[in-house]
Amino acid sequence: MDYKEKGISIELGGKEEIEGRKLYHLKVTNSKTGRLLHFYLDIETFLVARIVGEDNGLHQEDIYSDYCKVDGIMVPFTDQMRWWKLKNTAQPATASSKIEPEQQKQIIEKIEFNVPLDDSLFAMPSEDTKKP
Repeated sequence: MDYKEKGISIELGGKEEIEGRKLYHLKVTNSKTGRLLHFYLDIETFLVARIVGEDNGLHQEDIYSDYCKVDGIMVPFTDQMRWWKLKNTAQPATASSKIEPEQQKQIIEKIEFNVPLDDSLFAMPSEDTKKP
């Protein structure tokens, strides 16, 4: 994947237990943008359990679960997203630094890979179909 050539560095942050799950913590930094993302992998399966990041005063978390095998690939069928603005971006995210927490949960019913798509789906709409 040439991550080093792309300016990405990965550091093992150790093992952590979050909400009862034992996870490896990886710190992934993009040297070009300075953005730091925290990836948490399940210790037993090595599947991504969560991704956490902060950018422009916003704390974001994606929590993945309900993995199922689809065409030989393990895919999460649930993604719970949580985000909130931080009062003071110089401080790490803590319960006291959260403002307006919001969340969204996606539950996927079906995943298909390599489904044939007709080229007409990607055609520009004609003048007749454009709305005024």
